[in-house]
Amino acid sequence: MPSSNSLVQAARIIRKLQQPDSLKDVVIKLDKQEKNGKIFSLTVNGEGEVNYSSVNNVSTKENKIGKIGEQHLRELIGKFMDAYFFSFKDNYITESESRGNYSIISIKAGDLSKQVTYNNESRPPQQIRMLEQAIIDTTEARTWIEGR
Repeated sequence: MPSSNSLVQAARIIRKLQQPDSLKDVVIKLDKQEKNGKIFSLTVNGEGEVNYSSVNNVSTKENKIGKIGEQHLRELIGKFMDAYFFSFKDNYITESESRGNYSIISIKAGDLSKQVTYNNESRPPQQIRMLEQAIIDTTEARTWIEGR
């Protein structure tokens, strides 16, 4: 069960995201990393700008920039809310699992933020993996990730 501090933080983020000008300070990020370096980083800001960069072990080795509309951004934020993202633990990786690949999903609204770290061996809630796919699908980054 989340601590009362994390629930207070979650409530503050949700209130911030429900304000009329809420999108301007939003940053959603997905990082997929290996023990020896980053595979890719995908960031969406409140203006719908999508930035993708890869470093190694992915066929695309460059930065890419895209754009999503406000409606798609709001739908993506809604998926974070529907998944109860702010109630998840910050880390699903045990010390014995920390040697492998890991992923980080985060959302930031102004000075408030929440991130969740997990990997292939950990057992995060299914909603975490669904959010990862939603970020990739909404930003249409799959072609960049797969190098098509």
